[in-house]
Amino acid sequence: VTAADVVTFTDVELSSNTQFFYKVKVTEEFGCSSDFSNPFLVVNANGSNGPSAASGLVATALSKQSIKLDWLQNPSPAFNETGFEIYRATEATGPYVLIAVTAADVVTFTDVELSSNTQFFYKVRAVNNNAGSAVTDAAAAKTQADVLPPLAPGDLRVTGTSRNSVSLVWDEASDDVAVVKYDIFVNGVKYYETDLTQFTVYNLDHGVTYNFRVQARDYAGNKSPYSNQVTVQPQLQGLEYKYYTFTGTWNNLPNFTTLDPDAEGTVPNITIANRSQDDRFAYLWEGFITIPTTGTYYFRTTSDDGSRLWLGSLGQATSPYSFSGSSLVNNDGVHSSKTVTSNGVNLTAGVYPIAIGYYDLTGNSQTITVSWRTPATGSSYVTIPASAFADPQVPEGTAPLAPSGLTAQAVSYKQINVSWTDNSDNENGFEIWRSPNGVDSFMIVGSASANSTTFADSIALAPSKRYFYQINATGQYGESALVPVIYATDAQANWRFNNNYTDASGNGKAITGSGTPTFSSDEK
Repeated sequence: VTAADVVTFTDVELSSNTQFFYKVKVTEEFGCSSDFSNPFLVVNANGSNGPSAASGLVATALSKQSIKLDWLQNPSPAFNETGFEIYRATEATGPYVLIAVTAADVVTFTDVELSSNTQFFYKVRAVNNNAGSAVTDAAAAKTQADVLPPLAPGDLRVTGTSRNSVSLVWDEASDDVAVVKYDIFVNGVKYYETDLTQFTVYNLDHGVTYNFRVQARDYAGNKSPYSNQVTVQPQLQGLEYKYYTFTGTWNNLPNFTTLDPDAEGTVPNITIANRSQDDRFAYLWEGFITIPTTGTYYFRTTSDDGSRLWLGSLGQATSPYSFSGSSLVNNDGVHSSKTVTSNGVNLTAGVYPIAIGYYDLTGNSQTITVSWRTPATGSSYVTIPASAFADPQVPEGTAPLAPSGLTAQAVSYKQINVSWTDNSDNENGFEIWRSPNGVDSFMIVGSASANSTTFADSIALAPSKRYFYQINATGQYGESALVPVIYATDAQANWRFNNNYTDASGNGKAITGSGTPTFSSDEK
């Protein structure tokens, strides 16, 4: 057994003049293993009764990622091969690495998933169960260059925020070879990269407005257009929860700091609807609560079974949860539905950290509600609203006005010029969107800088096809609305000369005859 990441092994103290078969499997850290590889027979390459050598090896590039090999074999060998070994290198002098073994009498092989615009060298050797032949002379081919960038990542959106983080997700970008990385831009500067289609940006300042964009890269380093921009402030959007399940009997809430949660996430308010079972489960909710006005507040939990509520100090940044410390509301223990109310606490308007713990042992009732009595509710207790656990947006500026007067004109079979009127003085750019039908499937084909009024679209256009465009302005404090959809006017026409001068392309560019031309029925 080798160590992790080791891919070579030397077998020693073997019997002479003996054939040996080898196979390999990989074992994970915690014991799960793959299937074994196919058995590999090791023989003396210089043994007797070996096969005839291959000859005439030729390598031909088929695409940006594949090269085809062809060679000749002896049509009447004394001892036929069991297969041909294929060796590859990136230098003529090697080192050559075995990449495949063909079946007997197979004289072609296609090497795939190669890097683009790269030269590869190959050698082939015939083998059988007795010996191996001499290798062929090296043959070389260079994969085709990849010059096409990926399409833009689609539908960048925010899935959650905290007071110092923003979570992003986007649709996968497509490429004619493969996308290998996504670059994440914060306020126009690249900060991070990932090979996933989601990412959480941390270490942000609470209440500050941030712009985010994503760009795709392929193996060759070609970069896609930017995704759409999203603008967001790191703000509370509810309570972060940890969900636990257990066996046995808990007579009180556990020490959550010693347990690993089954699930984690964010919810707008206290809920147990996302539990996976009806008995022996627990929750810890943590976050912040906004006290709207200065005054005396009372907090209350109603639960079956136990619950506790902790409240921190004004402006405190850490969770007030403490297993051994005191809690503002202690409704712990195994019991049916029970309500416990805190003493009145005098609170100054502002934001406080809060934590609520709850567990259910067994029984048909699983319930937890958290309510308060505030200066505004008088003597009544009401469920704490979700708005109390979320931060209000802090206005820092306004989004730019939408552009207008969008037009699109095809100037060739591979380019459409888009133009518009700039109506704003605070944009940082424009996003140009394109669709094949004008209803859905809009994707960003490029962006233009601030104060621009034109854009040339040449991204993956098909001749004689109609495209629809829309555009919006982007700024530090948001994005404008998208302008209404327009379609590109084709600069070309299709005249069939079938006894009329109608433009068959549908673009209305009919012509008129001059000099009474006639049409030939057999040569029209």
